[in-house]
Amino acid sequence: MAQWGSQDATSNSVLWAPAKVNLAPNTVNRNYMYGNTTADAFVTGETIGMFGVGDLEEAGSGEIKSVTVIAPGTGLTAARPTATITDSATGAEGGSGATATATAKAVSVTLAAKGTGYQVADVVSIDGGTASVAANLAIATTSVYSAVINAAGTAYLPNDHLTVVGTGTAATINVSHAKALSATIVASNTGANFNVGDVVLVVGGTGTATKLNVASLGAANSIATFTVNAAGDYTVLTTFTNVAVTNSGGVGVGTGARASLVTGVLTAVLLTNGNYTAAITTPTHAATANTTGLGTGATLNIVTQAESVTISNAGKYTAIPSRSGAATTAQTGSGASATVDSAWGVNDVTITANGAGYVAPVVAFGGTGLSDALGSVQRFEAAGIAHTGWVIRTEGSGGRAGRVQYEVLVAGGISGDASDDSILPP
Repeated sequence: MAQWGSQDATSNSVLWAPAKVNLAPNTVNRNYMYGNTTADAFVTGETIGMFGVGDLEEAGSGEIKSVTVIAPGTGLTAARPTATITDSATGAEGGSGATATATAKAVSVTLAAKGTGYQVADVVSIDGGTASVAANLAIATTSVYSAVINAAGTAYLPNDHLTVVGTGTAATINVSHAKALSATIVASNTGANFNVGDVVLVVGGTGTATKLNVASLGAANSIATFTVNAAGDYTVLTTFTNVAVTNSGGVGVGTGARASLVTGVLTAVLLTNGNYTAAITTPTHAATANTTGLGTGATLNIVTQAESVTISNAGKYTAIPSRSGAATTAQTGSGASATVDSAWGVNDVTITANGAGYVAPVVAFGGTGLSDALGSVQRFEAAGIAHTGWVIRTEGSGGRAGRVQYEVLVAGGISGDASDDSILPP
């Protein structure tokens, strides 16, 4: 059985090559080694493969393989960046003929308009431009845009302060108006000469007084129970326990009664918007906490807005969107109307012609407004192979990254060209 052949093909590669990496010399392991570019496949920290090397591959052509963007730069205002490859070698050594195209990506984005309805981790895309992949943004923080009372809670007074419960800096709310939810008679001051259906007014506070109906009577026509006739609307109410009631402006002639009210929030005013780093899970029933007062149980129907965004996918553009006030489209969540200001730089480079003869190639990025973009140029390997034939190529990683060694297993002519164009172009 032949141990190798002269065609650049798996079946012609060297049968005993696997012994070089401590594997059994058989066709399975031989085929595994042929054209291998997978790191650590045989030895940790090394990429080892077997290749058939012809005359042109041995000599090398100095062709450009790729360009890596090291720094994308910023400030691009043109439709897309440009990439120009030259050879820093001088004289006869200089290469030529390589061409490339570049695409743009978002390098920084800030909110121009916050929109409404966004939650942390919602994703929006930037509208406009021409892209094979649109730039996506994640909502990083939100705040409260507006808040109205959902549930009044109990024991609140005007000018109590609440916070909207959540993760981050809480929005603060002022109780601007309070109302009575229910009332009970003070046992030591049940009054006299009342009748069922009498209407009494609560004394004290600033605003529209609460009206109470006498619902039932005790001894000597004293008051046993109340119902609320009109909840009232207070901007100032210093206490809701043991308050006097009067017939003045009401119905009846009874006197001497006092009541304790259960009050709640009528309206509230947003004082500070807050800054939340996690989603508020129930914005239509947002929980509150007190910073002043004794109230409990009030909930809010809030509308949130975006406060900041991060780039989750910078995109790939051949024509960039508007850099000022660009609209966005929600990809997740139900937010709307956020707009963004953005800065753009180089995303990647595609080689359109490999050229030849390059010794020390460099790339220069251009485009109106673009600055500080840097890249590095990679050539196809062109030297270091002692002879045509079957060779083992070993490339290091980690501290030895980029170091390549060749060992000629079988010297001789190789015809055809198969697996190795990405490593050793003809």
